[in-house]
Amino acid sequence: NLDVKGLIPTSKMQRNNLSLFTTMDITNKLQLAANVTYLNQKTTGEFEDDYSNQSTGSFNSWYHRNLDMDKMRELNNLRSPQGALASWNHKNPTVYDASNPLNFYGGNYWYNFYSYFDNVKNVNNRDRLYGDVSLTYKITNDLKVRATYRKNQLNTNQENRTYSILESSATQTGTKAGYSTEQTYSNRENFEGLISYSKKIKDFSVTANAGVDIMRSNYKDIKANTTNGLNAPDFFSLSNSKDPIGYSNYREQSKYKAGFVRGDIGWKNLLFAEFTLRKDYFSTLRAEDNGILSKSFGASFVFSDLTKNAIPFLSFGKIRASWGEIPQTLEAYKTQATYTTSNNQWNGNFLMSTPNSLIDPNIKGAVSTQREIGIDLKFMKNRFGLSVTYWDGTVKDFPYALTIPPTTGYTTYLTNIGEIKKNGVEVLVNINPIRTKTFNWDITATWAKLITNDIVSIAPDVP
Repeated sequence: NLDVKGLIPTSKMQRNNLSLFTTMDITNKLQLAANVTYLNQKTTGEFEDDYSNQSTGSFNSWYHRNLDMDKMRELNNLRSPQGALASWNHKNPTVYDASNPLNFYGGNYWYNFYSYFDNVKNVNNRDRLYGDVSLTYKITNDLKVRATYRKNQLNTNQENRTYSILESSATQTGTKAGYSTEQTYSNRENFEGLISYSKKIKDFSVTANAGVDIMRSNYKDIKANTTNGLNAPDFFSLSNSKDPIGYSNYREQSKYKAGFVRGDIGWKNLLFAEFTLRKDYFSTLRAEDNGILSKSFGASFVFSDLTKNAIPFLSFGKIRASWGEIPQTLEAYKTQATYTTSNNQWNGNFLMSTPNSLIDPNIKGAVSTQREIGIDLKFMKNRFGLSVTYWDGTVKDFPYALTIPPTTGYTTYLTNIGEIKKNGVEVLVNINPIRTKTFNWDITATWAKLITNDIVSIAPDVP
């Protein structure tokens, strides 16, 4: 459990976790396992980092460095004779007018920071449930099957309140009293089936897996806010909006189905090789061409057992190499033109906005290819470790929205284009300076460099 007070006044976060991890042998061949976590988090505060916000947007931009923050805290909620919040950035005394004192006393773009955050209350509640439940049945000592259900669900509820005193205490801040609310729901479920075979034959160890993975995802939200202030001060209700409220809602569903095989073989704990083959079918791609095949293989050589006499201070040494593909798909609802409806009407007819993107009727997914080679070393009984990896990657014919002349009636054209190549190096160093029965201290440092990131081609006939 966490209870954290933020750096910004009135900001805080409270988080509570409840986890369950258990296994149970139903029979001598059937086992039930569960790993489930529930998380509740409540965050209070305004955490904006954009231009001209009332916290970080002031520092080194509009904020006067001669201001004493202790004095600002002391003068929190200081009011003018008319009841307006006093600001460090009011107008010059020459503009004072007894018939309009706010023109002088009101905050000219900026409030006292402490007064501002006392009159903004943003609360976000998050409820998350995630984990998995599985059943494993041992057919033989070498062969078993497993069925797994995974879930990751997140519900959020947010309410933002801006009090009327901020609107009535300012000249050019642009702040309006207001209320907004937002609710979101997202849920991802995976249904997995796996059959595994593992066998040791003399100096060889063999493992083979085959399985299916079915995923479905569901997301929806609804948002609403008052517009241009509140009619009744500090009555935070959508019905209290001065102008018609702003609102929106969104729903999205997607899924995929996949089948895969994986195998690895080892010899005397010295040589290892592995491969995977997977075919995914995505609902976000065109139904007639929604499958993407991806492959990978790798090999490694653990040589430290062969050098323990010649190099006794070398605890572990391994050379490794791998090649793999990663499928890339589209976002939901991108394969067809979509239209946006509006509650506004013209002559009794409701309005719809036309899409700005033209879509290639043959749009498809892609795969990115990654290769790497590296070495892992550990010395002096694992007191010191070094890992170096060189990698390079290529992605070709990936989905991309090209900018096209708006005279066509569209602004972008979504199609498969281009080729991008990149490579780099990564170095990891680990030091274990202190190791006792009751205390262990590890120091880890990483360094990485992107050597090249080149666009080889953009589109046909475009180098």
